[in-house]
Amino acid sequence: MNIHTAAAREYASRPADERYPSIDAMATAALEDKNRSLERMYSLKDLQVKAETIGELANGEANRTLMLASPKGAAKFTHWSFGQLCRSLGAPASYLRSIPVELAADCLNYGLQQSPAGTDANLLVRAPNGDPYPTLRACTTDTYGRVWDAPLYTGIRDQILSRDSRWTTPPTWTGESAGAYRGDRDSFLIVVNGGSIVADPSLTGRPLAGVAADMYRGILVRNSEVGACAVQIEEILFRSICGNHLIWGAVSSNSFRRRHVGQHAMRDTIREIGRLAWKLAQA
Repeated sequence: MNIHTAAAREYASRPADERYPSIDAMATAALEDKNRSLERMYSLKDLQVKAETIGELANGEANRTLMLASPKGAAKFTHWSFGQLCRSLGAPASYLRSIPVELAADCLNYGLQQSPAGTDANLLVRAPNGDPYPTLRACTTDTYGRVWDAPLYTGIRDQILSRDSRWTTPPTWTGESAGAYRGDRDSFLIVVNGGSIVADPSLTGRPLAGVAADMYRGILVRNSEVGACAVQIEEILFRSICGNHLIWGAVSSNSFRRRHVGQHAMRDTIREIGRLAWKLAQA
């Protein structure tokens, strides 16, 4: 990730429902999602896409949509999971979204039945919450190693932040809470140990004026439970961070990146958090 602008991009682009007031709030939401979600492995040949009617549109017409049926039941797609299934079959997702759902279902079912024998899909399904149907959050390969947000951010909180009260999400110009973001596709966290020009106005302008300043510590974390990106933990040193979370004078002190492949992805990530916590305790 670009350590100078990553946090600023998140601050500028995340919608309101993906912003959390604290790492505690984000970890709690992630744990609720985890507890309502199940992973199931199926052969692609055992899956079927169906065109179903779910309620009505604003104009009173029937809301026809695609759902993925497995031997255990049917789940509605997210935009992301539909694209994943299409990619696994070599089908153009944008085109299939533009044609009648019955025709799109026929095309996808043909692809499912023509898939090589022994090709499995790892499905992540979230139980309904005030909704009659489960939601298919992800459709990945059988080698996918999921790193859950809940233990990731709980680990950061318990092993690092709780041991030094100076660690916090950086202040903003408007005073709103920002720095912890999580949506259906990915999550991002920035925490710093000092260096905010909002909290310390004496830092203002130092990087631009070339005046020497202390170096402060920061941690940037990115993850996706549904295959949108690798898990990344970036420990940085920086001069200052402004109210829209643009970082000045940042250099990487330590970088960890783990693709979601294999059964040990979660173990390796938690082990890295412990190693980072030990390093910071000795610094």
